[in-house]
Amino acid sequence: MKEVSFTSKEFLEKQFEFYSKPQHWYKKAIELRQAARTLYRCAQPSLRLYEQARRKAIRELNRGVRNSVAIRRYEPDLLIVYMLYGLALENLLKGLLVARGAGPKAGRALPKYVTDHRLPKLIRRAGIEPGREEEQLLHWLTAVVTWKARYPVPKSPNDDLLPDMFEDVTLLQSQALKRDMEEMFHKVECLVKPHAPQIRIFPSLVSVAAP
Repeated sequence: MKEVSFTSKEFLEKQFEFYSKPQHWYKKAIELRQAARTLYRCAQPSLRLYEQARRKAIRELNRGVRNSVAIRRYEPDLLIVYMLYGLALENLLKGLLVARGAGPKAGRALPKYVTDHRLPKLIRRAGIEPGREEEQLLHWLTAVVTWKARYPVPKSPNDDLLPDMFEDVTLLQSQALKRDMEEMFHKVECLVKPHAPQIRIFPSLVSVAAP
């Protein structure tokens, strides 16, 4: 392979410029979605066992013998799956923004709005108007990406005002939520894909000259 020589600063700038292109945002989105799908499949046995235990507890509760019944299974944490979907969608939207001219100028950082994690703002900035249910999902996914899947609590109690309509851990609910996220991903992917040509290999043999 041909050897290419850059100074440290030149190399970092060229690497930054190269990996800022839409196809790399798209590639990262695809990889994150694949990780989400894999983790979701791995969670299915635990989810089914939890649902069986939950139904058993509900049946016992309906008999009226006790006021509360324990669900004798740990609740699977699917929030990590949803975080990966949220990050995949975020990368898609940022790839679309970059394709439409929001990429970094020579030697400069990405525009501040491209580094935002708020999915409702990103999707509108990308020229897509979400429906009411899509917007609710985007607000919730933003919370999942920023804290729900990462920490047990947010920065303050006021940060947890979103309804937990998406957090009912049942097989049907998780399947419906996964379907909605896949549909939203596909909707944005159709807009990004024309701007994401096949990725070329960046030179891996580089001689960095002393500054």
